[in-house]
Amino acid sequence: MVDINKTPRAWSSKYWSRNNISDVLKEVVEPDNVDVSSIQTHDTLCPLIWDGEKLKPEVRKTLLLNAKRFIEFSDVENLKFNDVMLTGSMANYNYGDNSDLDVHIILDFSQISENKEFVGDFFKLKKQL
Repeated sequence: MVDINKTPRAWSSKYWSRNNISDVLKEVVEPDNVDVSSIQTHDTLCPLIWDGEKLKPEVRKTLLLNAKRFIEFSDVENLKFNDVMLTGSMANYNYGDNSDLDVHIILDFSQISENKEFVGDFFKLKKQL
């Protein structure tokens, strides 16, 4: 059984269970002043990286290789990783000319230290390097 308080997304789940996204966004921007004219919605995923609803094998291999290299660079190969997630506008139906992909490697920080803030800072610094 997964203890939600120890998963990487625990803080997000707790925050959004108490906060409405519309209310939070209204604090930052006036919704009527947001220009969404450049957002395109397509009926298919980006054909540069997708073959129907499956990632092209060469793209998948490159993304996983990059994740593996980051894990090796971070010197944390011996940890148990929960997931590798693909996000970004090229991972869905609203891609455009400036779209990108983000690869997120999910793991339980407590495998390294109970000080999750320290571990988070460590990975942020490694990412910047």
